[in-house]
Amino acid sequence: MVLKLTLLNLPYTQWKNELIEQTQKSQENPLYPLVPMIAERVYQDSLTIVQLYQNTPEFDCKNTLDGLPGTSIVCPQIDDKLLKTYFSYSISSGFLEPPK
Repeated sequence: MVLKLTLLNLPYTQWKNELIEQTQKSQENPLYPLVPMIAERVYQDSLTIVQLYQNTPEFDCKNTLDGLPGTSIVCPQIDDKLLKTYFSYSISSGFLEPPK
């Protein structure tokens, strides 16, 4: 089972539920190791790790961005074009199978 690119357009809850369903059937999905972070309730039996940290102000890239001036490193904005580039590379390198 591979990550379906069409899942990128789903609301988060629906995407999460479909990912959990897929990984219960097969551990082939590249996101399988991350499912516990997405699915298991770890804080007071009500929040997942992702939910617990999604609005934490310390969980950002400010320090990284502050250290980049004067270097040749550029952090592109994440958009559809960049994601297509990443997925195209992952498919061409064999890490992901192309969608059917």
